[in-house]
Amino acid sequence: MMPSLQVRKENEGRFIVRVTWPDGAFEEIAGFEHEKDADDWIAFKLPNWLEEQRQARV
Repeated sequence: MMPSLQVRKENEGRFIVRVTWPDGAFEEIAGFEHEKDADDWIAFKLPNWLEEQRQARV
């Protein structure tokens, strides 16, 4: 199952990626300086992160 993803700007001007699972649980990946950094994380690191999360949930 693929979660929904949202890039959000925090009050400090930094960005987070909010990952919401189909069951409503969510996680926030924080610490991105620019929106492009968050987009790059989604493009290049999300697949490995998702696999780690799936293994942890089993």
